[in-house]
Amino acid sequence: MCVGCFRMLDEIANWEIMNELERSDVLRKAHLRMQLGDLKF
Repeated sequence: MCVGCFRMLDEIANWEIMNELERSDVLRKAHLRMQLGDLKF
């Protein structure tokens, strides 16, 4: 798994205590990571 995937799991672990704004931010970042997943940094 990539670093972004581990970060995603970490964010999901905190999902229950997040508010709507935080959740939308997590989803947006996750989507960006998936789009950038093909690029190697």
